[in-house]
Amino acid sequence: MTDQFVALDIEATAMDPARGEIVEVALVVFDEQGERERFSSLVRPRARLSLDIATLTGIDPAELGAAPAWPEVAPTVRRLVAGRGIVGQSVAYDLGMVEAAGVLLPNRVYDTYQLATLLLHDLPAYTLGGIAVALGETPEPGHRALADALTTSRVFRRLLERIDAFDPATLELLAATTRTGGMAEADLFARAAARRPTGPLFAVGDGASGPHEMAFLTPRERPESLRLTGAKGGIEPTRVAAAFAPDGPLSRTVDGYERRPQQEQMSLAVTRTLGRDERLLVEAGTGTGKSLAYLLPAALHAIAKGETVVVSTNTLALQDQLYRKDLPDLRDALGGGEAASPFAAAVVKGRSNYLCLRQWFAWLRQPLLDPAEARLKAKILAWLGQTETGDRAELRLAPDEEFAWRHVAEEEGRCVASRCVFQQRNQCFLYRARRRAEAAHLVIVNHALLLSDVMAGSRILPEYEHLVVDEAHHLEDQATNQFGYAVAERDLEEFAGSVLRRDGAVLGGSLATIAAFLGRAAGDDA
Repeated sequence: MTDQFVALDIEATAMDPARGEIVEVALVVFDEQGERERFSSLVRPRARLSLDIATLTGIDPAELGAAPAWPEVAPTVRRLVAGRGIVGQSVAYDLGMVEAAGVLLPNRVYDTYQLATLLLHDLPAYTLGGIAVALGETPEPGHRALADALTTSRVFRRLLERIDAFDPATLELLAATTRTGGMAEADLFARAAARRPTGPLFAVGDGASGPHEMAFLTPRERPESLRLTGAKGGIEPTRVAAAFAPDGPLSRTVDGYERRPQQEQMSLAVTRTLGRDERLLVEAGTGTGKSLAYLLPAALHAIAKGETVVVSTNTLALQDQLYRKDLPDLRDALGGGEAASPFAAAVVKGRSNYLCLRQWFAWLRQPLLDPAEARLKAKILAWLGQTETGDRAELRLAPDEEFAWRHVAEEEGRCVASRCVFQQRNQCFLYRARRRAEAAHLVIVNHALLLSDVMAGSRILPEYEHLVVDEAHHLEDQATNQFGYAVAERDLEEFAGSVLRRDGAVLGGSLATIAAFLGRAAGDDA
């Protein structure tokens, strides 16, 4: 494999290689130390450039008239890609356009999107700009071929640094799993492993290097449960109103903040309800800002009382939005004043969302057979040494990888918690989430888990006196799903067949099996 790469980016008249034409091409030759050469050129198409493409890229259609045609540019493209690995963001599109224009590229290809989903976790979006920012790089301005190629080259170099940070054992596992998963990036891990000494036989490595079973046998400290403060009375409404003022703390922390009378009115109503231990039903239209309207008084109340307030949303996505966006804004706002008090927040999800360490290490030792399972193994290997939650929402999984998650997910009845060596050491992700909830002022759940807690006799969530049900109009449907069951005609047919079925003159099913067993038993007794 060559030590040099070439970042490729093109702009075209359409997304379909069969219909589109290249209007701009850029290539950046680079190695792990930096840029070595660059080339960029407009390309004159046969058809006119559409207004939407011109607006997106900023390319002036008048400039294209004087640009060289593709046959004039193609020799330089061939020269720069020759013998080098091609790098691009979702690069299949760029390759398709170039090959449709007559330049075949048998090179090794590396996709920064695919590599980023393997090495970077919990990103809001895996766009080129989003990946660059996550890696500490500033994206080149504008949506032009050279700007994107330059950003792609820098992103790829940062991703290579991430690969080099793994220990040799993890690199070898990543090379094997990505190779079985059909990922061209496998040779990047193999090359990194070849450069590294293997080290002592029982070396575990640090937490950032790799996920080894021995590392999860070290006991972790358990958080202390929340304690009641004994404070009397409720939160002063003036404090809540001041937070929503045009010059209040929320205006300084929430992007694009503007004062909304309905939001402030709702928040004051929630404040009074919490202070008086009453019930409140609120219908809030789109744009009210209801999340902060209930989160602010809920957090202040929980801090003052030293008790937990549970917030239930309809979906996992809304849970993550509250935890990743709204709560950080609120924490910054409450942390901006002299009298501010910190609050702890936790997310609790259904057990299948969490990685089971016992299942994972057993599955890791199994042979690799399916490409999707191999890719999932690779993603978990790269993630496990960094995650604090074990929540699969931190991973960007393809549909077939989501299906393979069942091999490693927590599942009711798979183990006895009191006997699990990982749970005993507070390493089990599921029980760590529940223990964090016991120490949290705000606990974010979803309706399905809230109702599961009811069915389980309140053994899942910590004790709480106050509950906020967001999107409560979905609660009835969730209750129907949780407390009811559905039976289809096919289910009845399969059940009946399992009990008694006829295969010609032979009877089968559980009843026939029982009858045969009893007959043999009677014969033995005789």
